[in-house]
Amino acid sequence: MISNTMYIPASRERVFSALTAYPSYPEWVPNCEHCTVLSSSGSSTIVEMVMNATRRIRIRVRFDGVTGQALQFELVSGKELKRYSGTYRLVTAEDGSGTVLFSDVDLEVASVPRFLTDGPAKKALDKGAVSLKKFVEKFAWAEGSAPPLPPRPRTPLRARRLLQIVKLKQNYRFWFMGQSITVKSIGGDAFHD
Repeated sequence: MISNTMYIPASRERVFSALTAYPSYPEWVPNCEHCTVLSSSGSSTIVEMVMNATRRIRIRVRFDGVTGQALQFELVSGKELKRYSGTYRLVTAEDGSGTVLFSDVDLEVASVPRFLTDGPAKKALDKGAVSLKKFVEKFAWAEGSAPPLPPRPRTPLRARRLLQIVKLKQNYRFWFMGQSITVKSIGGDAFHD
């Protein structure tokens, strides 16, 4: 079983709504080309997904959820996979400003040793969590809330100076840490006014 934890700055209900927007899975689920709802009854939904990682496969998955709390999924049919199941658990963040999403996935591919699939599956789960976070922000905007603010352009920092010496016509001006001194000449180690 592989796991991921992600903070999403949205309510549990909004994250759950994004997780259960099954036709939108190609927008955020890695390698998902198509997702069609086949049947829905109460809190249980069966979907058919076309996935294209190393090769194209067609699977049917059953999702069972408790609104705003958890969404479990399990493989119903698919020749290429022995096992595909997992859980999305949603918890309100400690400061109450968002949701912490815990994702667990158990994946076993037919005729491929598990140690060869765990690495790519972990990368896909991590990438999916980041994509879900972006999708939730977009999903929230589509529902009518304000769009997320674009990142502020970074202004280059001005180099700080400790010492500046400027030669004028008849003297020198020294600037040292905010104080300015004007001297007529520099001789050896001494300044002369």
